[in-house]
Amino acid sequence: MCIYTRDFAGVQWKKGYMKKINPLKLAIAVLGFATTASLVGSISGTIAWYAYSTRALVSYTGTSVQSTTQLQIGIKSDIVVDFTTNNELLEHVTFDSDLYYDEVNDPGHEHKLYHYHYYFMKVGSGGLPAAVINDYLSAKGYATNILEPLSSYGYNTGENINLRNRPATNNPDIVPGPAEITKYVEIPFVFRVLASNTSTLSYVEGHDIFLGSAQAIAAPNLENSTAGNVIHNSIRLYIDRSNGSNFILNPTSKYDGRDKVAGVLNLTGGGAGNQFYDYDNDPSSPTYMCEYLYGDYDWNEGKTWANSLSEPLAASSGLIDVNGTGNSEVETTFTSRHYRGVKYFSDLSCITPHYANYLGYSTVYPQKNDQGDFVGNYAVCRTGDETANYLGTFNMKIYLEGWDHSVIDSQLQNKFYLGLTFEINIVR
Repeated sequence: MCIYTRDFAGVQWKKGYMKKINPLKLAIAVLGFATTASLVGSISGTIAWYAYSTRALVSYTGTSVQSTTQLQIGIKSDIVVDFTTNNELLEHVTFDSDLYYDEVNDPGHEHKLYHYHYYFMKVGSGGLPAAVINDYLSAKGYATNILEPLSSYGYNTGENINLRNRPATNNPDIVPGPAEITKYVEIPFVFRVLASNTSTLSYVEGHDIFLGSAQAIAAPNLENSTAGNVIHNSIRLYIDRSNGSNFILNPTSKYDGRDKVAGVLNLTGGGAGNQFYDYDNDPSSPTYMCEYLYGDYDWNEGKTWANSLSEPLAASSGLIDVNGTGNSEVETTFTSRHYRGVKYFSDLSCITPHYANYLGYSTVYPQKNDQGDFVGNYAVCRTGDETANYLGTFNMKIYLEGWDHSVIDSQLQNKFYLGLTFEINIVR
């Protein structure tokens, strides 16, 4: 990922009051991703995010963020990071008032406090390069070049997210464990606004910073084509804010929506034309020769596994879109067949599935009022006052939602770009 900024206007402040407010856009340009497959064991017919024998992975090139002379963007870290490049251009800042305890190793707070560390590019030195962010991600153990599809499972706006791994093949009763941090990216952004073009000592408080754009688009393949490329629809941005409720943004959806995180799935694969929704084939099991239900759901009143299944078919069915993907023509993890002799789910009316609710970009992006100022309810952060060292911070998790129906076999070699834009109001 390569993030760049452009300064569309200068910033001038007078302490105590504001004159003319104009928008400043920090354009964070294209982030490039490539989808690949990593094989584990034998190759099955399905290479989707759930598959036991394969994993769908997304690789990317790194993240860089530019800073202007007025708005500095940096990284907040609870550890000292040994930056291998650009170290001479970094400003390492700590504050005596900004301390924390090691809650993991010292829950009783018996030992010393630790400083948070802030790494800004020095004023006038340019942006925050990909190498710097990758050094931070490596030091913390986050993904540095590969993202794996995960899931938030049931999620409502305002909650804290708990990213989880794929469902356990043929073990639907096992709750997927927490996702390892090596499978996603988390960047703790920090901002501060200089009071003038030349000042390096005076900063502005109470300044809202908005996410003005997050565009996920298909990227050309080796044949310079984007035909059929929809993998970018699965990207999700989790915004963890200190000045408001947290939320998931789907950058490809204009409107608020939700991902259904329950259903029947084909995780075990099989040859082309010989793929079926998973079922219990253990003769000692009480659900022997019954289809599985995966994910996060509740049984409807009066419904149980036993009374929700249809009687077995004498011959296997054709492709059935039980999960409501809108496509019954192509075999995927979400669209498969009912196997002969197996009791099956003809639909999902027996359950109330849970949903991962997300906001669309028309909700998150700020609007302009009659005076041309940016206004909105979803500023990612606000710069603090003197007691908060004039800092504004928020965390962004970047991950792929595995229950999105675009995470299928045909997408594994596709690429996409993600472009972000931060926008702020400035004073002349």
